[in-house]
Amino acid sequence: MINLSSLNKGLVGHWRISADHTKNANNDIADLTPYGNTAVNTNVTFGTDRHGQSNQAGVFNGAGYLVSSFKPISVVGSMNPLSVSFWIKGYSSTGKIIGSEQTGGDLIITSVFDGPLTGGLPKGIELYVVNNISDLSVYGVGSANSGNGTDGQEFTFPADAASSGDYLYITYQPIQFETWFGFAPNYASPSMIINGDDAIELYYNGVVTDLFGDVNTDGTGEDWEYLDGWTYSNDDRSASSTFNSADWVYSRKNALDGETTNATSSNPIPVGTYQNTFGTNDRFYVWSESTDEIRVGLGGLSITTSSLDYDVANWTNLSFSFNGTEVLVYMNGVYNQTLPGYGAGSFMDDVMAIGGSNLGVNIFIGSIDDVRIYNRALTALEITKLYNQYKSQLRIS
Repeated sequence: MINLSSLNKGLVGHWRISADHTKNANNDIADLTPYGNTAVNTNVTFGTDRHGQSNQAGVFNGAGYLVSSFKPISVVGSMNPLSVSFWIKGYSSTGKIIGSEQTGGDLIITSVFDGPLTGGLPKGIELYVVNNISDLSVYGVGSANSGNGTDGQEFTFPADAASSGDYLYITYQPIQFETWFGFAPNYASPSMIINGDDAIELYYNGVVTDLFGDVNTDGTGEDWEYLDGWTYSNDDRSASSTFNSADWVYSRKNALDGETTNATSSNPIPVGTYQNTFGTNDRFYVWSESTDEIRVGLGGLSITTSSLDYDVANWTNLSFSFNGTEVLVYMNGVYNQTLPGYGAGSFMDDVMAIGGSNLGVNIFIGSIDDVRIYNRALTALEITKLYNQYKSQLRIS
């Protein structure tokens, strides 16, 4: 038996994705560290591992993924070291291999308002772009009126691009919006016929990623009512499909009555004041761009590797060691390249997924096994040792 104790130092998550390491009838995967962060299994099956043994590696067929409660968080304002290692085989499409990215979190709701002009105008919402979005058409919104439940996605954005830090405005009647605010909205939609007691849902690829209000509750008399008034998100709030009224500031009911413009209002609707002091949407992920490229995201920044020349038909070990400023990439225990440019930031406080997004999208196709996360930067010698002790020619019992 090879002594593995030196490679257990700083090991905070370890998942052998095999039939031998399931915990229950759902085939959830045990975390082999003392932290016990079980990975809940959704449609992941088991196949042949790198030792040629049946049912000893995870098979991700485009419908399966694992979600663990593990949260790789560092101190806000700094980036603690981190290392990730896993074995991979045979993928043929893009998808997330591992990470705490909350897909869809690049756009959030920051304001909902119901104005005092004739007809209760302007009505609408403000949204904030956390990270650059190349195609907004993956997003949409809907309003749930008077507590009658969701109406689903009622407006889909066109295929526009948006930059980090942009504010977007959707309204019902653009003319009255411009009269009130003094500038034109970005988009108009009947979905914004809201009356101060209605919930708002933000969708990403058809899944709710952010929510204001309760879709099953009429907001009249609730603490989140905004009739003839407004509500605004607290700074640093992240997208969430669970509504928490404490995350928002409220004008009060009828706060805008008698006013004619936002500029002259005694209690104006905040415009473009939301701040994300963490920088961009903080995240940690490893993503397959193609059969020879990997994208790594840390602290809101992401970069793609140059060509990783390996045979997708065979098992390959990939390791990433983040030392606080840059990521060193290793393939089969050998240094491959450095991904520079990582600065201050913090990891998203979110659960971790393997083989897909936390929301069950961006699903990976291929096989994954022996996923390890360390709270320190592994050295080149340790990564070589890790590979040599677990390479395909060696069977460890």
